[in-house]
Amino acid sequence: VSSPSLKNTDSEITEDNMSANEQKDGREQDENPGLKLIHADVQLLSLKQTDEKTVTLTPPDVSLVLDKVSSSTQADVLPPTQTLPPVSSVKDQLSSTYRADEEAEIQTVPAVKSVLCQLSPNCKVNLLKMSAESWSSFRSLCVKETAEDEDADWVLGGLQVEGSSAVRLDGEVGLGELVVAWNKEDQMFYRVVVVRKHHTDEGFNYATLSIDFGKEENYSSTDLRRCWEGVSGYPALGINVESEVNLSKEVMAELDMLGKEGLTMEVTTCSNKEVILTREIKGEMFRWTAKSVVSEREACQPINFLIPPPPLPPVSSPLPLTPGLHTVFLLSADSPASLSICSMSQYSMLITTMLPTIQSLATTSYPVSVPVQDSLVLVSYGDMWHRAKLVMVSTNHILARLVDLGHTITVTQDMLRQIAQPAVRSWPAVAVPCVMAEWVGMARDREMLDTMRNTWGTDMGKLVSEFQQVEVRVLSVDDAGLHVVHVPAWEGIVKRGGGLQF
Repeated sequence: VSSPSLKNTDSEITEDNMSANEQKDGREQDENPGLKLIHADVQLLSLKQTDEKTVTLTPPDVSLVLDKVSSSTQADVLPPTQTLPPVSSVKDQLSSTYRADEEAEIQTVPAVKSVLCQLSPNCKVNLLKMSAESWSSFRSLCVKETAEDEDADWVLGGLQVEGSSAVRLDGEVGLGELVVAWNKEDQMFYRVVVVRKHHTDEGFNYATLSIDFGKEENYSSTDLRRCWEGVSGYPALGINVESEVNLSKEVMAELDMLGKEGLTMEVTTCSNKEVILTREIKGEMFRWTAKSVVSEREACQPINFLIPPPPLPPVSSPLPLTPGLHTVFLLSADSPASLSICSMSQYSMLITTMLPTIQSLATTSYPVSVPVQDSLVLVSYGDMWHRAKLVMVSTNHILARLVDLGHTITVTQDMLRQIAQPAVRSWPAVAVPCVMAEWVGMARDREMLDTMRNTWGTDMGKLVSEFQQVEVRVLSVDDAGLHVVHVPAWEGIVKRGGGLQF
């Protein structure tokens, strides 16, 4: 059995100071007597629950676990189980089928800036509204009111000339792709973005959105042209316009009369994403909000690989025992300087709730593709799954500390699974690290711990078999959570110098 994590020992584990015991495969460590008893308890509980037709336990609320454990460190009471929704599968959340040929909406993000980016307060624009729409909410071509607007001139003139010699499509168009479409009814070329598509007997049919007029039209493959150089260099002129108030019939009629050939409005405030437009009608000022018909790509900041990644979420520390006498469960013992215990109430929680839930979670969890040091994972150990912290990850070896049993074992990548459920991640570690008072000076020396494990390993295994439940007196707890204990039942049995005296 390997050493539990003591003060500052996790960070000091290296490939060079790994003992021979740690370099054995984790699967060879099933002979631990404490682990055998734990597995037997879980199996008995499972059989009992099957006979009584009970429902599989699911994770309790973490706050309830903390309340119950902290209030019963001296009581051997089985905590009542709590029920949460069953463990959800990550696969279930990702089970929606991708259908490229179906009519699937996507966000339109062509690599074209909006004309709104070129506007400034107090400038004027001319709106060419689609005739069938109301002045309260409409789509429009937005033309800057200047002596010469090159953008509008190109869309209304240059695009029509250049499109006549453009190359037709020779393949499939992707969703969100910018292309040029020939509209047979209007006898015009439009810059459009593909928002939906579906397959027909004659090929693909594309639903598109005009980035300059906001019109939605369907086109076949023969109507579309690949973009040529310069097509994306002109801003998208299409905008969606919404009035800030309900417009009366009289105001609507006045706007219809004024806007037959386009309506001039003044820009009052503007940003890259929206502008406020105003127009005086019959002595009253009205306001509209204008936004681009397409969403622009967000500018991505370059990644600075010199900045270290954010720290991993810490593994919840075991709940400390208060100074005084406690009846505890002995989880593991490598030597008198390296023990792992837990309160009886926490042991009951481990057997009745935590381990059954972890087994259920492991059946739907994804394998760990890239082991990361200090991360919390599930580890297959002794025919069961357990929570573990990866205390060392190198090219040749992975060491995992089983946070609920206290062992540190060698594992391989195929023995690891991800922990997807936050409640399982946030449970406090069960194994409480301890050192017997007579050996407290050796608990922080890694080399000494390895030597003592080799000397005491077999005898401590016998001790765990004989004393699964034992009374200990907690003398002190340091800042790292290491408990200094005295075991009255071991007086005269565990002595300095090695060996047991039964």
